[in-house]
Amino acid sequence: MKKKIILLSGLATSLLLSGCWDVTEPQRMYYVDGLGIDYKEGQYEIYLQLINFTNVATSESSNPNPQAAQAEVGQAKGNTLEEALFKLFRSIDQKVFWGHMTYIIFSKEAMQDKNALSF
Repeated sequence: MKKKIILLSGLATSLLLSGCWDVTEPQRMYYVDGLGIDYKEGQYEIYLQLINFTNVATSESSNPNPQAAQAEVGQAKGNTLEEALFKLFRSIDQKVFWGHMTYIIFSKEAMQDKNALSF
């Protein structure tokens, strides 16, 4: 009897603990492709190109939207680079993956500012 209880409790525990409960599906994330940094009128402007894979390879959908944007550009301003980046990051409604970022572009004004490279 004791062995059956241990076996059943072990089986129930293993069933409850298995699975990927916190995994974010790729189509529910934004992927950062590039980052642009500009300095105008005493403020930094950050431009972030995001790629969304929602409409890629949707074979189960009978009516995909061909006019949906594959890439979006977000923009934010701030007194420092960190402030502008955090404003932009807080405005995004899905998780962001930074692993595929391929470029960072600094404008001439941002490169000439001494505080731009200290973030």
